[in-house]
Amino acid sequence: MLIGGEGVFYYHLVNVLLHVIVTSLFTYMCLDILRWSTEAAATAGLLFASHPVHTEAVSSIVGRAELLSGMFFFLSFITFCKWKRKDNVPGQSFLLPASSVITAWLALMAKEQGVTVLTVSLCYHLQTVCTRKRERSRKEVPKWPGVDRYTLTILLVLNVLVGFRVWLLNGSLPQFSDQDNPAAFSKSLFTRVLTYSYLTAFNLGLLLYPATLSYDWQMGSIPLVESIWDLRNLVTILTFFGIAMIIWFVTSSSQNGETKLLTIGLATCVFPFLPASNLLVTVGFVVAERVLYIPSAGFFVLVVHGLHKLKSTKYTWSCRVLTLVIVTTFMLKTARRNTVWSSRESLFRSGLESVPQNAKIHYNFANLQKDLGDVDLAVKHYRIAISLWPDHASAHNNLGTLLHDSTEAEHHFRTAISINPLHARAYFNLANLYSKQDKIQIADTFLKRAIEVDPDFAEAYSSLASLRAQIGRIKEAEELHLTALRLNPVNVDALNNYGVFLQGLDRSDDALSYYRRALVLQPNHTVALVNAAKTLRSLKFVDDAESLYKRALKVQNDPQVLDNLGVLYIKSRRFLAAKEVFLTLINQYSHYQDGKMHYAQLLMQERSFKEAENVLLSAIKRNDTFRDAYHQLAVLYTNTNRSAEGLVHILQAISLCSSCDHTCAQLYVCHGDIAKELDALTTAAQSYDLALQIDPNIAHAHLNLGVIHHLQGRYTEALKHYRLAQNLDPNNLVVLENLKKLKKQVLKSSLQDRIGDNHVCQTW
Repeated sequence: MLIGGEGVFYYHLVNVLLHVIVTSLFTYMCLDILRWSTEAAATAGLLFASHPVHTEAVSSIVGRAELLSGMFFFLSFITFCKWKRKDNVPGQSFLLPASSVITAWLALMAKEQGVTVLTVSLCYHLQTVCTRKRERSRKEVPKWPGVDRYTLTILLVLNVLVGFRVWLLNGSLPQFSDQDNPAAFSKSLFTRVLTYSYLTAFNLGLLLYPATLSYDWQMGSIPLVESIWDLRNLVTILTFFGIAMIIWFVTSSSQNGETKLLTIGLATCVFPFLPASNLLVTVGFVVAERVLYIPSAGFFVLVVHGLHKLKSTKYTWSCRVLTLVIVTTFMLKTARRNTVWSSRESLFRSGLESVPQNAKIHYNFANLQKDLGDVDLAVKHYRIAISLWPDHASAHNNLGTLLHDSTEAEHHFRTAISINPLHARAYFNLANLYSKQDKIQIADTFLKRAIEVDPDFAEAYSSLASLRAQIGRIKEAEELHLTALRLNPVNVDALNNYGVFLQGLDRSDDALSYYRRALVLQPNHTVALVNAAKTLRSLKFVDDAESLYKRALKVQNDPQVLDNLGVLYIKSRRFLAAKEVFLTLINQYSHYQDGKMHYAQLLMQERSFKEAENVLLSAIKRNDTFRDAYHQLAVLYTNTNRSAEGLVHILQAISLCSSCDHTCAQLYVCHGDIAKELDALTTAAQSYDLALQIDPNIAHAHLNLGVIHHLQGRYTEALKHYRLAQNLDPNNLVVLENLKKLKKQVLKSSLQDRIGDNHVCQTW
């Protein structure tokens, strides 16, 4: 990290160097401990170095745990063997055993299976003791060796290290789901035993014939063995028979060199594999190729020994040619396998080819396509994942986020919750769905549930804050926004949402500071870029806003960003630039309706009314529920003395309004304007009243309502609305002029009333 930054090259380079070190240590062990010839040791080293099953451990950054554990494993075993060999050498009695213990501890810290080096050392020690006793008396049956200082030291260190590892876990083991390890959740002990036994044989098969490899073997990749008649049981029987034969040969052979070799090979193959076998503890996977990294060393000891046994004068060159073919095949397979780990997409595609029945791989591939923007392909593979594993809660949840059909999306969110009642993200997504449907209270309930499930869910606090702001609980909304940022100060979505909130309170400078904080953390966050640009536009920093819009377009050619840039050009009266942007938008994204509406507004400003009308009518033809298009068409007809047609379209727009939508206030204002134009003053007054009930801060509505009251002689009501309009728009000349007229009229009316009263008195 310090040298290469966030680039992956140096991570991979370190992994390759560690693999070279482990291979060298393994080869050295074959030379020094097993006393092999250079050719035999080199053969074992080449097989170990080139085996395709090691690709995951070396190519994957996560695989470094296996590499470090393997390095310290062989260092510990080699130093233990040297301790036994040089026990009587002065000055060596403490250094070598201490080194062996320390490296065993380091192997454990890198990966739990590293501690099994102590069991391999113990097996090696017991084998040497038995061999010595056998050599002393060929006639006596060898007895189990007593507890000497080597045995006592190994057992003591083993217990201490295992206890230390359990202490690090606070006395508990990790919890896994049936998705991680289906066999562990089978109710049948018979099924569990048969499956776990077969998985041992399956792992051996990966070492013998690594034709099919996958980065993941979960979720249906290997079906459970549920019957004694399953043919896979034959493979299991052959595997355990072979292991039993090697054990028998070790215990009965009189050849010291061979028994030592078989003991080390079998112990290195079996004991490091035991932690991953589900026999001691339940693990979170079915098969994991990386855990075979150390056991494969023992396997190659046995294989090379078998090849060596075949090397009579007649078969020597045949064995050498066979070895060369195997190593070459391994190298080619490994080179091809390395390309699989070059990217997420190549890795996931290889998984689809290797184990197409694996639901998790389809789920991962769908997640990738979702990130890449290929929604259709993502939906397809989420559906496949669910068909293979119907209880995949996250697949249901993620599928729901991509569906256009809100009913189906709701079904998948609720299914995810029914499968996993603690799925906070599903509650969050369901709440957002209801929020878009203006079901504020239900959305509020589900967001609170998401927070109950995950009290640190910053995005849920942020969304809940937006809901509270929507219903006018501003103080509470701000507290929720600040809570979200306190939980996760670097959450760019929370920073952006708080900026939007502040912008709504006309605290533009504060909003801009939060957008900028978001962009420092994630420079390509398009939503924050667009919101910052809108804020800058409102602050009259047009050039800065334009720069941010263009920056967002470089990240992603988004139609909404193009639309905002076009609106910016309209507001800054750069009509030619605006027209160019909107034509590009309409040509590239014909489905994007807001762009057509804003383009029509531009045409109306240029007094190209017929062209604007055609654009709006085409938008309505494509989407007959496009409310804003009806609104703009009503405005266009009113401006071209076709108020009756405008009335029809504004009523259509109002019919598409929901009761909670604040944006509908402007539609009622427009309807009031048209009704006023048609001299339907009572209808106009009702529309202005409705608009002000939704949004009391519309100066235009107060002004026109004041005018109507003024004309109808309700001067007190007229004065109230004129003054409200003046407070909202102090520089509006029409308001000021109407106030003067109203005051004169009120004064004139008052004088007339006084004169009338005086006339009555004189008559009397």
